[in-house]
Amino acid sequence: MAELCGAGFRAQAPRAFVTFVTADDSEAGHNYVLGALNLGRSVRAHIDPDIAFDMTVMTLRNRPLPDGAVKRLVDDGWRICQAEHIPMRGQDLPVYERFADQFTKLQLWRMEFYERIVYLDADTLEVGDISVLFTRTIAPPMKIL
Repeated sequence: MAELCGAGFRAQAPRAFVTFVTADDSEAGHNYVLGALNLGRSVRAHIDPDIAFDMTVMTLRNRPLPDGAVKRLVDDGWRICQAEHIPMRGQDLPVYERFADQFTKLQLWRMEFYERIVYLDADTLEVGDISVLFTRTIAPPMKIL
């Protein structure tokens, strides 16, 4: 499996908000880019400005976003992480085609360059302080035996 996000990708902060946006020929693909832009605005409006964090958009390496969409996201502060597609098996195929790429979100577990990740769907809007997602101790550190 290829290196996640590409060889030049480096975390700029120890924490990240991550979302997943795919490119397709439908208006839904365009709408998810707009959703990610709105998500970024709501995240920045509802977090303590002293908390350092990345905003990362995971996309599909085999179906990259159009250049114009990438430019809009990057200009808005998003970092682009291209991930390998994780296909569903035949019996797992969803009813709606737009869900066929959802297993790719499991690539989040490979983002070991971050200490903490909060995944938010691109159509999520924050309406209150979300700083606690990066500051609260969730559980004691785990050891791998």
